[in-house]
Amino acid sequence: MDQLLPSWTQSFRHAVAAEEYWELVCETAELRWGDQVTCNFFTGVVQLDSGTAVSIANLARTAPHQDLAARRRGLYHLFATADDVRKSADRPKDWTWAKSRLRSRLQVKWDPPWELMAQSVDVQTNRIVALDHPAGCAPVAITQAERWGVDSDQIWDTAIAQSIGQPGIRHCDVGAGVHRFEGGLFTSGITSDLRYRLPEPLGHLGALVTCPTARVTYVNPLWCLDDLRTTIGRLLHLAVLRHGIEQNPITTSILWYRSPGTLEPAVAVTRRREIHLGPAEPFVSLFDIGDPPSAA
Repeated sequence: MDQLLPSWTQSFRHAVAAEEYWELVCETAELRWGDQVTCNFFTGVVQLDSGTAVSIANLARTAPHQDLAARRRGLYHLFATADDVRKSADRPKDWTWAKSRLRSRLQVKWDPPWELMAQSVDVQTNRIVALDHPAGCAPVAITQAERWGVDSDQIWDTAIAQSIGQPGIRHCDVGAGVHRFEGGLFTSGITSDLRYRLPEPLGHLGALVTCPTARVTYVNPLWCLDDLRTTIGRLLHLAVLRHGIEQNPITTSILWYRSPGTLEPAVAVTRRREIHLGPAEPFVSLFDIGDPPSAA
């Protein structure tokens, strides 16, 4: 696919196929909302006059393998969900309502028309505060949080604690020292504190983690640095495989879990196959011992 085209089109084999899908997006959005909607081809975002913005990037990832009817059903469902979230957002919400629903998770970096409660982790990954909404995950805007009348530290602490303790996450040892965790849309939230998720306590080197999708997190404890490049290559391979075939993708980055509350950049591979290392040692020195790790 032409790298000059928007990133959401990359799953289509050629530009004409992507343009045909975009025509269906516009047609479906206009049927639902009429002239109250703006469709931006370059960002892959449908925005309502009310401020609600809907990204079609996840649907576009699977659309090339679907027939027209399935594509249309997917868009109708996405837009219906957006309406549900918008109507819910129109209801008054106070801290009492929001507190029990707060969660933290990792999220691919994106630029909505409002400022999110977010912290940068690396060049392509943010940690955000979100609401566990019946329709899915609703990121929290700073202006929304300001109306709750509590400080941001309390919001973050509450969201992180409730993500760490979330039930229903399944653990599996996939071999070669890698652990896989699978659960709901906030599975990546456990990366704030892994002390009670692994069968053995972590050593002083911590662990490498990657969260290719919202529902899957891989953790590889670091016991020594001798096979660091092999470990990174293994995790990149797992991340790229899951990130490319499932909905709700987050990142192919490898992050360094140092201790509870400390998650640092390790290796990031962007869509253009640009590799960002570190800035912490030992990752900034990887180039000193040979070629960079493969992205699979």
